[in-house]
Parts: sequence; structure tokens; C-alpha cells
Amino acid sequence: MNWRWSVLAIISSMVVMSVGQAADGVLKNAPIESRPNIVLISVDDLNSWVGYLKGHPQVTTPNMDRLASRGVAFTNAHCTTPLCQPSRTAVLTGLAATTTQVYGNRGKFDHTAYKMLPQYFADHGYTTYGTGKIHHKKSVSRAIFQDSYTPEQRWSPFDSKDVEYSKRELQSKGSQDPQHVIANGPGGKRYVLPFNHMSSERYPKDRKGECLTGQRSTCPMKHSATER
Repeated sequence: MNWRWSVLAIISSMVVMSVGQAADGVLKNAPIESRPNIVLISVDDLNSWVGYLKGHPQVTTPNMDRLASRGVAFTNAHCTTPLCQPSRTAVLTGLAATTTQVYGNRGKFDHTAYKMLPQYFADHGYTTYGTGKIHHKKSVSRAIFQDSYTPEQRWSPFDSKDVEYSKRELQSKGSQDPQHVIANGPGGKRYVLPFNHMSSERYPKDRKGECLTGQRSTCPMKHSATER
């Protein structure tokens, strides 16, 4: 194999880093065939909710725990801003919002004015692939990778109709024992939602089982499309 490829899968808010300084040591002098494959995973609102950080009693993350045990876990890390677009922009440019002037999710961002992280790797001989939610704007995500796939995905393996509570089940949604049964879900299996067994505090009287930011068709009428 003459060159290695990098899968950059960013599924938002991680710690800002200096793109140039972080990548230069790996890329500048090493022969292409000896460069490591790199996988970058970014998770929305993850905070300390992973097993190895013991941030939430309901969390079970064996794969991430194994990954942490094989490397270095930074336990005092902070995002640049508590919003998706400015935080993701910071990760991908290595620049804080005070430089990019991207402070909110609705603000404009001209990615062509910057060298984005996948583009930097591409300039140094890597092939870059991206999927899922990478930048806040899909157009940016598509543009900065050599090959990208942005599915019209839900934040769930279930169809939107599958997660709707029946009228009878709806009585339990705001209780201490909410139950919605999917009789024939993925793999032909039976599922009882919600998996965390937590009552709905926001919309206990709405039949919809979940809401996706920016997709009004899946949200209760009172829900703002920009609320996170």
C-alpha cells in the first residue's frame, strides 16, 4: 500500500486545537507509507457521560472505555463555545470564535477563507472521508472532504412513526415508568422505549417520541427548531 488514508468521522462539541501545530509533527517529515491512519470522532453534548469518566450512572460505553484505556484521556477539556456551529468551526479551523466571528448556530461561515482540518490532511497526502454531522452546515461538511456522505439520518435507528406513543401509552410518558413498545423494530426485535426509563419532562402530552433539531416534522408544535 503506497499511502494511508484517514477516516475523519465527526458525529459536536470538542476541544479546540491548533490544527497546524497538532498535525505538523505527524505529517511533515514522515514518509507517506509510514503515516498512521487517523479517526476523529466528535460527539454532540457528550460531556462526562462515558463509562471511564463515571459521569452518569446510566451510561455504558465499553468501546469508548477500551479506546481510552489504550491512549490518553483528557479529563479537563473544554469546548470553546456552548453551541454547535462555533464549537465545530473551532475544531475544524483551530481558531476560536473571536477570530472566525462565528458565535451562533445561525451565523454565516465562509469555510473557503480557512484551511480546514480535513483539507490540511489532504494537502499532506491523505485521502479524507467524512460522514455524519461534521460541521454544523452540511454544505461545509461536503466541501471540506475529498469524499463525504451526509445521510438524511435520524438520531435513532427507529423510524419516526415507530417512536410515536399510542393514546394508551401516552398516559405513561410523563410518569416514572414510561413505556412505548415497538413490536417489530430493527432486526425484527421487540423494543420498549425509552431505553433510559426516564419520564418526559418537556412534552409529556405529545405523542412524538423524540424531536430532531431543525426538522419541524418530527418536533412538537411548541418546540423551537433551533433549540438544542
